[in-house]
Amino acid sequence: MDRTASSLPWFARAPHSLAVLPGAEIAEVAAARIVAALGAALARRGRAVFAPSAGRTPRPAYALLRSAHRRSLDWSRVVCVQMDEYEGVGDRDPRSFAAELRRELVEPLGIGRFHRFHDGNGELRCPLDAYERGVRGMGGIDCAVQGIGRNGHVAFNEPGDARGGATRRVRLAHSTCKANGVLFTRGVTLGLNVLAEAREALVLMTGAAKRDAAVSVLFRAGGKENPAAAIRRCGRVSVLLDPEAAPERLLRPARPAEAASGPAPIALPPPDAAWLPRRPRFGGAPLAPAGAVERMPDLVVQGP
Repeated sequence: MDRTASSLPWFARAPHSLAVLPGAEIAEVAAARIVAALGAALARRGRAVFAPSAGRTPRPAYALLRSAHRRSLDWSRVVCVQMDEYEGVGDRDPRSFAAELRRELVEPLGIGRFHRFHDGNGELRCPLDAYERGVRGMGGIDCAVQGIGRNGHVAFNEPGDARGGATRRVRLAHSTCKANGVLFTRGVTLGLNVLAEAREALVLMTGAAKRDAAVSVLFRAGGKENPAAAIRRCGRVSVLLDPEAAPERLLRPARPAEAASGPAPIALPPPDAAWLPRRPRFGGAPLAPAGAVERMPDLVVQGP
């Protein structure tokens, strides 16, 4: 075994990747990666299963799917799978995640099928174990977009829940309700087991409030107290952070003693680097080749 490769953190080993980029570039890279992953699934089996997270963080990427990528795919052959929802909220209630996904993605893109938890009255459309079987029956998730909660929750899999593997009803953490600005206290969620089977996962985090969540995804040990670590089991994981969300240990230059005792500092490009824009659509200098940026943090692809 290559000892240098085995000593690298998980996100620096192919096919996984990590990039620290300005927020606008995160949206552009994420949208391009979504299209590439879904397009590969369509070419492979004629259908693609897309599990997009609701919430503020991925909205700029979804806007680019509607504008720049509306004709990039046959969206009618894509199945949108809902990850989580507030318990008892109808699928067209404006407060629901289902309504947000319908507004952001399903209707404007012409997505062919929307696999969601609730009907219009807030009742489950099918038992939750059957919902999970339905996801697997479609071939599993081809591309998931994860916005990790401030406390490290994934979908509505909260830290400390020993039942995290299964799709189930959950009690929401107070911090989750506060961050989301809602009075709901319960929800339903896909379990970590089916989420961790995704062929590709994009993890998007922006803002200083997500820095601790980024530490949970990148560095902390797995287990019931850290559901975010389950994402590492996906086939390919691309973590996209802005500088405010990036943990300090990623951004500080290695001390001489650290550099002497470990492998030589490197900057790893994301897999399939061709999908990175050579010049950001939103202006600015081109992305520098790996290793070409002064004071490049170890193991991180960083934008201008």
